[in-house]
Amino acid sequence: MPASAGSGKSTTINLRQKPLKAERTRNYWNGASKAERPNQEQILVWNSFIIQRGWRDDGAPGLIVEKELNGFANRDDIQTYVDLHDADEGRTSKHASWGRSC
Repeated sequence: MPASAGSGKSTTINLRQKPLKAERTRNYWNGASKAERPNQEQILVWNSFIIQRGWRDDGAPGLIVEKELNGFANRDDIQTYVDLHDADEGRTSKHASWGRSC
């Protein structure tokens, strides 16, 4: 049902606005490509974060949903998003025990 259904208003899509959105997107990515490259410390911090994302953090509920959607609900070895990505591509996770202790 269209968003305007029941309101008595008709919805008109202005196709001329599409190029404007594409132009804004292009400008966004061009600006991002000109951003300063991260230094070694920033790379280390990011890698440390992303390797453990989904393991005992606020990303855990989403990881559970993603595991179910991808058919990995019964895989206890998948504890992070990196583990999920590896499993989805048929790899054994290299990061299964990195930085994790009980």
